[in-house]
Amino acid sequence: MAQIGLRTGPSKGALFFHKRFLEFVIEDIRNGWEMTEGKKSGLSEDVLVQFFAPAYVELVEWWFKNEMPYPPHVMEEQVGTILEKNLS
Repeated sequence: MAQIGLRTGPSKGALFFHKRFLEFVIEDIRNGWEMTEGKKSGLSEDVLVQFFAPAYVELVEWWFKNEMPYPPHVMEEQVGTILEKNLS
């Protein structure tokens, strides 16, 4: 028997944060990265942004949910390397 009021999914606050954070990341990528290498390969800016922005948001959420298994500087270095190789 289901309990009344028992939440099974993310809270409204978590969904709001996720949406706003994703919007911020999309804007940051569009304004802060040249994406030259991807464009040279024939990829559109829209495809690059829509691929990397949600991946970045999910990675940050994973990092927090898992009690930050890596120190911030390690995450910064690794994510920076991934983005640099694909969006520079």
